Amino acid sequence: MITGISHDLRTPLTTIMGYLDGLLDGIADTLEKRLRYLQAIKTRTGNLVSLVDSLSEYSRLDAGFRYHMEETDFKDYVEKYLELVRLDMENQQV
Repeated sequence: MITGISHDLRTPLTTIMGYLDGLLDGIADTLEKRLRYLQAIKTRTGNLVSLVDSLSEYSRLDAGFRYHMEETDFKDYVEKYLELVRLDMENQQV
């Protein structure tokens, strides 16, 4: 899991660093290019914020969540579920 998280965080960070290098090195030599680079940095930063938010949410849920396993009749479970959603399904012609 840590490897996956590390990879998911590294990808936008690498992209941000590349765009910043392009700005600092003068590759983005027109106003239009600089704005494109800055927009890309903003987008990737938003991706990072989303990833960190998801990780925080996962940590909160994982800390307080405990499974309660018990045997059940799957057919009975599905029938009860279908009965609960039957009217909605009929209304949506499912």
